[in-house]
Order: sequence, then structure tokens, then C-alpha cells
Amino acid sequence: AIKTILDNVTFGFLVVGRDLIVRPEVTRSCGMLFETTDVQERYLADLLRLCGRDREQLHLSCDQVFEDILPEEVSLAQLRQKFPQPSGKILKAEGSVIRDEHNEVKAMLFTISDITALESATRENHNNRTLVGILRQKEAFQIFLTETMAQLQHAKHAYDAGDNLLVRRVVHTIKGN
Repeated sequence: AIKTILDNVTFGFLVVGRDLIVRPEVTRSCGMLFETTDVQERYLADLLRLCGRDREQLHLSCDQVFEDILPEEVSLAQLRQKFPQPSGKILKAEGSVIRDEHNEVKAMLFTISDITALESATRENHNNRTLVGILRQKEAFQIFLTETMAQLQHAKHAYDAGDNLLVRRVVHTIKGN
């Protein structure tokens, strides 16, 4: 009954050992989330589509959890949670520790969820707050735009004259403003 329930939830559960290979304890929804039918016996970094430094970081962070030197909460807090996918989907992976009868870390349970809509709503909320802030300070924003246009004209003339140092200074000032 529990397997039926777990196989029909929208988020996924999977268990990995120290080698970060997905064990047979995996819910069916993981296949949908990772967009593959083959989740078991796969390297977690491959499923998350990580390359280079991101792969190393995942492995080192998980090693720290398995070493069990730091408090569990501290080690788990070091794990990256958001993983943008090539399809545009954003997955969230939250780890927790599975201990054996001797209280040693024997595996990690990851809860995988699709947070694409949440991230989109968060970005939209941020943009809306920014626009409201601009509208509250409409006069100051108009002054900023007027000054920025004048500085860009100044930078263009400096560029045409070959004065790259002045161009960099003006761009730096605009960026700071």
C-alpha cells in the first residue's frame, strides 16, 4: 500500500550510497522528474545533468555527509538544492541521512521535486516589486534615466575619440548608479 502511494506522488524519493549510485529504493515519479525511464543504478550527478565543477561539488558535499564529522544539519545544509535542467525545468533535491543500527551513515535519501513554477512565480514577484519600487520613486527614476542617457552619449563620444579609459569609467559609474 505504501509503495502504491509513493509511486503516485508528484515528487520523488531515491536512495544513494556513498558512491552516489541510485539504489533500487526509488519511486516511479523520479523517472518523470528526471525525464528518463532508467533511474536505478545511475549516478546521481548524471540524473541531475551536472558537469565539471558542479559534479565535483555534489560528490564532495555528499562525501562530507558520509564522513559524519560535522553535525548532520551542517553537512546537509552544504548540499546544493536547485538544479536547472536543459529542458528549462528546475529540480530541487533535498537530502537526508539514513543511519544503520550502529548510528553510522549508510545512505542518503533524496526528495526530488519540480520547482519550475515556484521559481517562475518568485522571479515574477521580484520583478513586480521592482516595478512598484520604481513607480513609487518615479521622479528619481526619470532623473536617473536622463543622467544615464547623457553619460552614454559622453561614453559614445569618448569611444569615437579612442579614449577607452574614459568609456570604462563612465560605464562603471552607470553600473554603480
